[in-house]
Amino acid sequence: EVANTKQILLKLKTIMLEKDIKKKELAEKLNISQAALTSRFKQENISINNLLELCDALNIYLDINFIDKTKSHKYVLFFYFITLAILHFVN
Repeated sequence: EVANTKQILLKLKTIMLEKDIKKKELAEKLNISQAALTSRFKQENISINNLLELCDALNIYLDINFIDKTKSHKYVLFFYFITLAILHFVN
C-alpha cells in the first residue's frame, strides 16, 4: 500500500527501472523536458492529472480505493493510493 506522494513517486521510479524506461524516454512520451520530469518527481504533492499522465506514459493503470473505516476495524480511512497493474508482465 502506498499512502503519500513520496511513496507514490518512488513506486513509479521502481516501475521505470523494472520496465527499463529512462527519464529521457518518459519525458519524450509526456512531451515535456527532462528537467520538467525531474521537477515532477521532486514534488511534495502531485496532482491526479499529472499522476494519470505518468501512469499512461508508463502503460500502467492507477487504481484508487476508498475504504469505509466504520466497516473495517483494521483500516484507517486513507487513499489506498496505488495498486498498479503492470502491463509489461503480460509479455
